Amino acid sequence: MMPFVYTAWFRCEYLQEDDEDREWVACMIIKAESSKAAQEWGDRLARSKADRDPDEHFLRSDITLPDDPMYSDASVEGVPRFTYGEEATDEQIGW
Repeated sequence: MMPFVYTAWFRCEYLQEDDEDREWVACMIIKAESSKAAQEWGDRLARSKADRDPDEHFLRSDITLPDDPMYSDASVEGVPRFTYGEEATDEQIGW
């Protein structure tokens, strides 16, 4: 299994359109056999969160490798880590 950085974008419907917090992201590391599997599992967790909170809408997701140049000036050390198929609470994920 390989680690992948999963990023999900959400929109908070009760905030005004000009509120900078209306759209927000959540990141986690998902260890999986492939990027497709990691994204599918992350999407499942994100959709589950959106299903439980009707004011939060899951918009989209992205998957990258932790050594992607996009992260060259950032650390993924504090990002929550999960394995494909592992259930996680909202508190564990941090959203």
